[in-house]
Amino acid sequence: MKNLQELCRSFQVEEEGAVASEYAILISGIAVAIFAAVTILGGAVLQLYEEAARKFPA
Repeated sequence: MKNLQELCRSFQVEEEGAVASEYAILISGIAVAIFAAVTILGGAVLQLYEEAARKFPA
């Protein structure tokens, strides 16, 4: 019975590490998605701002 209790406690302790690594993977995925969106849309947004700036007199 004591071994079962120790096993349950060790799972509780190890679960916190698993949750932290899952959050790290999630944050990494979000960062990659943001980077990809900025890379893909960056040129289009730059052109949009340049076009708007050309419409104003210097």
